[in-house]
Amino acid sequence: MVNRNRIILLGLVVAGLLAAFFLLLPDRSGGAVLETSLLLPGVDQSGFTRAQAPIELTFPEDDGPHDGFLTEWWYYTGNLNTAEGRPFGYQLTFFRRALSPAAGDPTDDRTSEWRSNQAYSVQFALTDVAGGEFSFTVEFSRGAAGLAGAAADPYRVWLNNFQVAGQPDGSYLLEAAEGDISMRLSMRDPKGPVLHGKDGYSQKGPEPGNASYYNSRTRLESQGEIVIGQEHIGKRLHRLAYVVPVLFVL
Repeated sequence: MVNRNRIILLGLVVAGLLAAFFLLLPDRSGGAVLETSLLLPGVDQSGFTRAQAPIELTFPEDDGPHDGFLTEWWYYTGNLNTAEGRPFGYQLTFFRRALSPAAGDPTDDRTSEWRSNQAYSVQFALTDVAGGEFSFTVEFSRGAAGLAGAAADPYRVWLNNFQVAGQPDGSYLLEAAEGDISMRLSMRDPKGPVLHGKDGYSQKGPEPGNASYYNSRTRLESQGEIVIGQEHIGKRLHRLAYVVPVLFVL
């Protein structure tokens, strides 16, 4: 049986990381309400693009990064079965966080491959249901010197040993490796993007900009291999939910 405590722990870790972006602010009546904002205390909003109205989303261009927005993520989660029916679950999530508006300081002419106004993090988790084992890792990097980043043409998002990359035949390659655990998937999307809210514009709160541009891919056909220690596990997808918010800014 699955170790339920470990699964609950994963949920708490993910929820905690996401909740770290939120602010608890008093409302006008003096009570406490959860303000749907991804801005931490002291962050100046000026200069960043905000999600304020529906826009036309174009793919695959909008699968790539939107550096003018403060926050963005690419979220992959799925259930996988081997041909023999052995089940696995996984999550691979990339976060992008701008440190300053994309335009930057026009008076700053310093050049270095280490300079970047973007920071990235990645979360990877793998559940071996039959084996009752759960593993997860979190890594961070600046978007510089090829260590981490995102691109639209061709589509790719990566951080160190983790990446999802578009392939010439229209499929996606997902790769994740940490210690003696790794996963490599080839994924095809016969359905296409599903837009949330109004044409992809998902309102999160009453104030202007309390919204996101959000789309999901819900029918990826995946196959590949998981490696756990010396065990190489071939598998075929049984069911997969795959979510990619192209923009997420509140």
